[in-house]
Amino acid sequence: MQLTVTVAEALSLAAAKQPLPPFVRSVDAEGSTLRLRVDISRLPDAPSALRFVAAAVGTVDVVVRFTGYADGVATLAVTSQARGLPVHTLLNALTDTATAQLRRRGLGDVVEIRRGASEPTVAVHVQRAVEARTAGLVVTAVDLRDATVHATVAVGPPGTVRLP
Repeated sequence: MQLTVTVAEALSLAAAKQPLPPFVRSVDAEGSTLRLRVDISRLPDAPSALRFVAAAVGTVDVVVRFTGYADGVATLAVTSQARGLPVHTLLNALTDTATAQLRRRGLGDVVEIRRGASEPTVAVHVQRAVEARTAGLVVTAVDLRDATVHATVAVGPPGTVRLP
């Protein structure tokens, strides 16, 4: 089965269940890249030192580039700039805060933020997310191109598929 959804449609569907976090100011997509504007001063539970830095740098432009899908996991490379300067090390420092936010939103088992040598990467456990809600479906391919998510899903034989 082939599934396609634009990033804009996916954001609308996600917002119908729960709004984007208040620190995410905007999300745009082009090709295989997502561009976010993030106001780190609005991160809940951020340490005082981070809030001080946030006041100095203002909003952060985050670029998330789809890098591949293997073994049920989609990976994304993350880079960022504030006032035209790279702030990758700041993003690396925020991985624990971001992970805590994901856990609060019930995404801790699905989205993993990994510290990188210079910038973090994000691993989305797509198959794990599917298995948490259904049975008998295997996501065999995922791609992000033309601001659209393309997924190929294998559907099991009759009697093995369970939907919510």
